[in-house]
Amino acid sequence: MLLLGFGYASSASSGSMSGTVYNDARNTVSGALVQAMQHGSVKGSSLTDVNGIYNIDYLTPGRYDLKVTYVHYKDMLLKNVAVKSGRVS
Repeated sequence: MLLLGFGYASSASSGSMSGTVYNDARNTVSGALVQAMQHGSVKGSSLTDVNGIYNIDYLTPGRYDLKVTYVHYKDMLLKNVAVKSGRVS
């Protein structure tokens, strides 16, 4: 099982999502693929670094589904995550 900790940040015209991916033992996961999706299309993606941290920049404000994929783990989907312009959520 993968767990996802996240935050959002935004600028006036675009936003970003960042956070950390953990496994079920609460250890960070390096090399997981995190995708920001709208209506089934990938709008941005990032691989987690050695500390399990991902950052997806230049997202148009709106709602996204975050999909996390890693070998030997079940995919995780976090639905309806808001990215807002000009605000930090």
